[in-house]
Amino acid sequence: MTEQGTIIGTFQYMSPEQIEAKELDGRSDIFFARCGAYEMLTGQRAFQATAKLSVASAISEKDRPDQHRKPMTRRAGSFINKCLAKVPDERWQKREVT
Repeated sequence: MTEQGTIIGTFQYMSPEQIEAKELDGRSDIFFARCGAYEMLTGQRAFQATAKLSVASAISEKDRPDQHRKPMTRRAGSFINKCLAKVPDERWQKREVT
């Protein structure tokens, strides 16, 4: 059983709003998925640090990574960076289907 305010998940893939215990929506999933995509494309984690608190701090405060070990097309890099935006409203938005 978890309690209110308990953080559950893998720190390296948490969105800034999840780390800050704010309300979550689908944009947090976009952030999470793109952290994985970034890792697959570059061979490194999007936000790196040695301790959990340092990772959380990097996600909440550091700019999106733009130094890639492996080359990435400009279009892929732009897409990943938009998905890793700190502010949910700056990420890709879910489209409403009517």
